[in-house]
Amino acid sequence: MYSQITYGIAIDRPDWGLYFKLFQGLFASVAIALLAFVFSPLSGERISLGVGAFFASVASSYVNLNELPGVNMVTLIDMANGLAMVTIFLTLFGSVISSRIAKGEGQLETAEMFDRGMLIVFVIGFVSVNAVMAFAAAK
Repeated sequence: MYSQITYGIAIDRPDWGLYFKLFQGLFASVAIALLAFVFSPLSGERISLGVGAFFASVASSYVNLNELPGVNMVTLIDMANGLAMVTIFLTLFGSVISSRIAKGEGQLETAEMFDRGMLIVFVIGFVSVNAVMAFAAAK
């Protein structure tokens, strides 16, 4: 048997620069996915935006995970990447629902209201959950 000494060193960063640097691609892909709710519910580009954004978030996740050493626990990067992928998937799901609503007789206005509501919900939800995770990790 060998003795082992464990010593913890607190690391404190003076600003949020690294956080935004690591996640700027991820945040951009979520923003692009949210643009789908600005297009017409009958537009075919909505799904393409979401699929492209999803693959961009996967690429961002891959790059971020290769920059950091592997650990056997869930990190802030893992949680932020997972949140972004779930958000993008839900925007795709919302786009499909909106297009189904819009295909009904005289339901285009209802689908546009649904889109505005989903845009507000997703922006507030994504920003607030990310803020909570970042501030909790900073403590």
